[in-house]
Amino acid sequence: MTCKTSLWRWTMMQPLHILLLEDSLLDAELIQANLRASWSNCKLTRVENRADFLAALESHVFDLILSDYSLPKFDGLAALKIVCDRHPEIPFIFVSANLGEEVAIETLRNGATDYVLKQRLERLAPVAERAVREARERTERKWIEQERAQLLTRQRQYTGRLRKLAKASLAINSLLSIDQTLKLITDQSREIIEAHQAVISMTTDGNWAQAINATSLSEKYARWRDYEELPDGSGIYSLVCRMNRPMRMTQAELESHPDWRGFGREMDRHPPMRGWLAVPLISRQGNNIGLIQLSDKYEGEFTEEDEAILVQLAQVAAVAIDNARLYLHSQETNRIKDEFLATLSHELRSPLNPILGWSKLLQTKRFDETTLMRALQTIERNAKLQTHLIEDLLDISRIIQGKLALKVSSVNLIAIVEAAIDTMRPAADAKSILLKVLLAEPAATSSNGAIVEPEWKVDADSTLFALFQTMGDPNRLQQIIWNLLSNAIKFTPQGGQVEIRLSLIEPEATLTAGMSKTPVQARYAEIAISDTGKGIKPDFLPYIFDYFRQADASITRVYGGLGLGLAIVRHLTELHGGTICAESFGEGQGATFTIRLPLLVSQPDSKELGSSTPAINLEGIQAVVVDDEVDTREIITLILEGYGTRVISAASASEALEAVEQFTPNILVSDIGMPLEDGYSLIRKVRELAPDRGGMIPAIALTAYARPEDQHQAVAAGFQLHLPKPVEPEKLAKAVAELVGRTPVG
Repeated sequence: MTCKTSLWRWTMMQPLHILLLEDSLLDAELIQANLRASWSNCKLTRVENRADFLAALESHVFDLILSDYSLPKFDGLAALKIVCDRHPEIPFIFVSANLGEEVAIETLRNGATDYVLKQRLERLAPVAERAVREARERTERKWIEQERAQLLTRQRQYTGRLRKLAKASLAINSLLSIDQTLKLITDQSREIIEAHQAVISMTTDGNWAQAINATSLSEKYARWRDYEELPDGSGIYSLVCRMNRPMRMTQAELESHPDWRGFGREMDRHPPMRGWLAVPLISRQGNNIGLIQLSDKYEGEFTEEDEAILVQLAQVAAVAIDNARLYLHSQETNRIKDEFLATLSHELRSPLNPILGWSKLLQTKRFDETTLMRALQTIERNAKLQTHLIEDLLDISRIIQGKLALKVSSVNLIAIVEAAIDTMRPAADAKSILLKVLLAEPAATSSNGAIVEPEWKVDADSTLFALFQTMGDPNRLQQIIWNLLSNAIKFTPQGGQVEIRLSLIEPEATLTAGMSKTPVQARYAEIAISDTGKGIKPDFLPYIFDYFRQADASITRVYGGLGLGLAIVRHLTELHGGTICAESFGEGQGATFTIRLPLLVSQPDSKELGSSTPAINLEGIQAVVVDDEVDTREIITLILEGYGTRVISAASASEALEAVEQFTPNILVSDIGMPLEDGYSLIRKVRELAPDRGGMIPAIALTAYARPEDQHQAVAAGFQLHLPKPVEPEKLAKAVAELVGRTPVG
């Protein structure tokens, strides 16, 4: 069967709408009967004059027009001209009784499709079928050509966009300034997608308060170019960044979305939006670093193609932003390195001058006893200073290499603080600085919240002294307090004040009326060292604990030092399971450094302290503890052993799995982020073991990964409980007791 035959059959099956211009009712009936013999479903509309003919053309769509040549007040040629002018696609056939050859040729020349004599109406159906079929073929070809032209146009536009995208990519990646990069990205995205509004927001760790933004607006929104209220990361912006997926909406969809608000605090002044297309910026590491968003497309709504182009541009933008950040970081690192090396050279050479100078003089001259003693003291003082500098350098080297180890034992923080104060008191006295020492405990808090300040010296045999017992390296804890106290005295002017406050921190943030406030509930010791000295610039505060950082080089010239002390303090504090933070209202406003360290749980006599926390007894419990960090492994082991647990420690997942199979312990306590094989892999392998080989033992994920999704992932992997580091000793013991079915005694 040929295509034409198939099309003919299809044509004959379709409803046919015919307009007939005929004044004779009898002729009209004959024509209709003839057509219906071939087209059973044809519908014929008959008109007799010009007005009805025009009205029919306006109100209906016809597949075919049949017309007599001669009518009383209207003729076929006039009708043909109207159709050719208005609807040239409709086939027009003359059906007349007295159409001569010359007239017939004239009608064809004027645009008629064909003609049929009324005396030979049997020809009408085939002629009409051919005319309709050819008209539909022409229409179909026209549609195909139009679609092809539109496709070619879209292809050219898309190719043009890709060309612009490639050009924009080269331009964007050639910039090393973040501000210039963001500005170019917004301009290029708006131009390529053809939108009136474009905004890019770049964040660091999801912090919108410090986001860097760039805006590009067309002339349509020129009066909003001074608008400075930028996105604050709320509403729908947060949704895009959290999901890390593009979003494309019409205006109606945007306004009906429950999270669509997110334009800062001054919504009324925000440029009006007309549809929305937003794409997240994703770094090489897979982290969200912001988004690009467009609104008010030049023509129509944003399309899937627009989204695909913007996704590609966002990928280019994210790489360019990463590169710009890396460049700035490398520049800053080089600057800090150069400053540090210059400082190191100065600080190492400065003590050498008096050492070498006095050494040479002592070899060549004889001095009286007073001068000799002064010379030796000077040499000793500068040698100790140089030793301290070298020790700091060695500590930093060990920290960077991960080789700084703790010698852990039971130690009392009151004794540590007292020793540091005794060491630094001469330096404070030399500058007439008042050292104010406060020991505050929750049990001493009065009803109005005022802190009772008992005598500082605490009897080593007292219950209060015992409450500040912790596990740690005495020398390193002394180093932490000494460094902070030394800095406070160094940066406090003559006649200033330095305050050391040691407090017990309860497990709950607040205590409700009637609750027991027994000191045994304290979980952390808080040591706050405040001074009335130089203070810290707000913009430098986030970097205060970074390696090799100082606010400016003049600090070294005036106060000395390498700027390593606080970085060492932070690392040592974290090794002890603690935290440290710095606060300052700015230059000249002093500073406060606050450390929190976990305390051992003491069990004082209930007769002395009233009702106490129930004792946790883990005697007879066997636990496998796995952590690749030796210090963490040791402190967790000591905590659990303090409650009577027998601990088998492992340094890797493979060692832990062997221990589980060999000893079938009562519980597993595992780190997550370990090299070679992580905690998730370990717990999956444990769960594959038979129950009698340890496959059903309860397990705790003890990890620094503390996000809600990390908790869900740990439980899904097979752990019963997720505890974030640093963990309070009593909290860990309680968790173990609950999982092994031990009820606290008391």
